[in-house]
Amino acid sequence: SDLWRRFVYFGAFGVIILVVLATGSRGAAIWSACTIGFAFILLRRRRLIEWKHFILSFVILTLTLPILYTLYETNYAVEERLGILNVRLADLADYLTGRSLVIDPSITVREYMWRSYLSTPEQWLILGERHYYGYPHNQWLEMLVRFGVLGIPLLVVSLFTFGRLVSGALRRHAPPDAEFTILALLFVFSYLQALTSLSLEMNRALFFGFGYFLGYYVNSRPSRMASPRIAGERMRAVHV
Repeated sequence: SDLWRRFVYFGAFGVIILVVLATGSRGAAIWSACTIGFAFILLRRRRLIEWKHFILSFVILTLTLPILYTLYETNYAVEERLGILNVRLADLADYLTGRSLVIDPSITVREYMWRSYLSTPEQWLILGERHYYGYPHNQWLEMLVRFGVLGIPLLVVSLFTFGRLVSGALRRHAPPDAEFTILALLFVFSYLQALTSLSLEMNRALFFGFGYFLGYYVNSRPSRMASPRIAGERMRAVHV
């Protein structure tokens, strides 16, 4: 039934969130929250969810909080993993507000790499860094440092694809099919994650998303040289 299917979806969603939080990764937790916000906007704009669904989700979450708290208090593995994330988020907040005197290796490495590359553009701006071996932890900087001016088209493609997807979702220009929605959410999370980390798994999803959505947006724009009949056939072929 429809109710059972929604129950399964909600359970799967909860498990995914728990797995992400259990990794202890601050970036994954923060970008997951942003992706969830984008998901609600996308589904709301496509009229797949209504305000009653928000209320229902809030009620279900409120009812399950005691169960989640009991699980957290009685399971040392869950408590340990979430405790690590909580401490790391607190360290990040203290660092950003200047209240922390403790060196955080993860933040320090990223800050050092970003400042190092941004302060020496003459070493990579033309054709990329010679004997490149760095790891800037940022996809935009990675494109420029690796390829120099030749990386600018890649950066433009990156910004165009992500910007078009987000703006299209906000303006209700997203096609109403499950494949597009699922891949859009996966791509948004991978894209945001790649701003602070370039792990192999995220890179695979990121470049798959570039190919999928760039191809979609390019092919969905009728050519000015094409006749109205050909343009219409192209548009129908994209949505099939």
